[in-house]
Amino acid sequence: MVDCESSHERNFLLLCDLDPNVTEVYSQPFEWRGWLLNANRVHYPDFAIVVEGRGEVHEVKTIEELRKKEKHEVRLGWTEWAEEQGIPYSVVTEGSITADLIKRAETLLRYAKPIFEDIAALHVATALEAGPLTIDSLLGKMASHDLQFHQVLSMAYNERVFIDLSTDVSRHSVIRYPDRGNLPPRIVPFTRLTTLEDM
Repeated sequence: MVDCESSHERNFLLLCDLDPNVTEVYSQPFEWRGWLLNANRVHYPDFAIVVEGRGEVHEVKTIEELRKKEKHEVRLGWTEWAEEQGIPYSVVTEGSITADLIKRAETLLRYAKPIFEDIAALHVATALEAGPLTIDSLLGKMASHDLQFHQVLSMAYNERVFIDLSTDVSRHSVIRYPDRGNLPPRIVPFTRLTTLEDM
């Protein structure tokens, strides 16, 4: 389990957990040392994640924290330093993660423990090979298998199906075959830090 120091970090980690594009997550994985703003500085980035085989570094901060001029300048300095090293560096604020998305993610989190049989997941995958369906349509097709709505949500959390999280989770949610070669759009934000005036 990856440690988090705030509800904002918890939300970020929840999205990492639900995003099939993210395959690895590390908490404070390394120490950076560099000369920034006329001083030797040390930085412990909050998280490193692997997205589609490529590493990214993420700082998870509140806008209030970043509005402190000195902290913002140092963070901006680390952004530029990381980019010079060829490291994708993101600063994720609460503005990058919407309350609606967290609500949808938390709905799926309730079904994290698998409550379906592998054979049921196989039947669902077979039904989805022809194309995406709403959960309601899938349940209609699978009526003879006694598949339940909450079981489909458990399959979605456990990546046995891919679910569209751009709308509220309901019987109208679109699900599709979990093709690792055709991943859904990422839900973990990547936000390049800008100047203080842009915030």
